[in-house]
Amino acid sequence: MHTGCVCERARVNDKSCPMARETNVIGRKWSAFILIEMRKQDKIRFSELRKSLRPVTSKMLAKRLKELERGGLVVRKKKAANDGVEYSLTAKGDDMVRLLAGIRDFGIRWADES
Repeated sequence: MHTGCVCERARVNDKSCPMARETNVIGRKWSAFILIEMRKQDKIRFSELRKSLRPVTSKMLAKRLKELERGGLVVRKKKAANDGVEYSLTAKGDDMVRLLAGIRDFGIRWADES
């Protein structure tokens, strides 16, 4: 288990710091919303994801999906020849969505305080 993270001092750009590493991925615009939307289905095609996340652009969605894939949160599977690709959450991605649900609940609880 990793210790010595933000509790000792902020390490925002330290890739060995678990907090910095994960928030760098999910803290980017649209990333959290992509993960939450993906949890609604086992597998989802790019076009379906794009449609459900309007007004995200195709370029932004593709960029974020690649980042989430590199971060181990999303897996991309190519289907048959001309059937395109499907995306799904990994176990790590599913765990992250649970954390994001907690953040959402926090926002709901404290909405009047903002």
